[in-house]
Amino acid sequence: MSSSAEEPFEAAQEADTSMSKVTFKVTLTSDPKLPYRVFSVPEQAPFTAVMKYAAEEFKVPAQTSAILTNDGVGINPSQTAGNVFLKHGSELRLIPRDRVGGRNYQSQANDRLMFRIRHVLVQPWCLVQCIIAAFMCCLF
Repeated sequence: MSSSAEEPFEAAQEADTSMSKVTFKVTLTSDPKLPYRVFSVPEQAPFTAVMKYAAEEFKVPAQTSAILTNDGVGINPSQTAGNVFLKHGSELRLIPRDRVGGRNYQSQANDRLMFRIRHVLVQPWCLVQCIIAAFMCCLF
């Protein structure tokens, strides 16, 4: 009876030792010194866990980070590490999203306000609309 209880345990140990790993070199591109970390993970590990681990290694927020290839292609994190390795290779880049192209709401509101001010200079009858827009931007 004890041998049957040990068999699944031995099978699990054999599966752990036969599990292959993939190695990634992740570079933090937001730092001018371009630091990198090399780490190995199991092929079947979810890539979201790999992203979270890489972000923690560089002390950047994982929720607002993205991983790209050296060619600039974004990687969908809802796949295994083995799939990412096969599709994109081992060299990846970690980019905090607050550093990537996104503009916040306030800068967009300022752009709209500047457009309206330029519009008033050309068409003075829009002065009232411009004053209202400036007041609304100050509220937010």
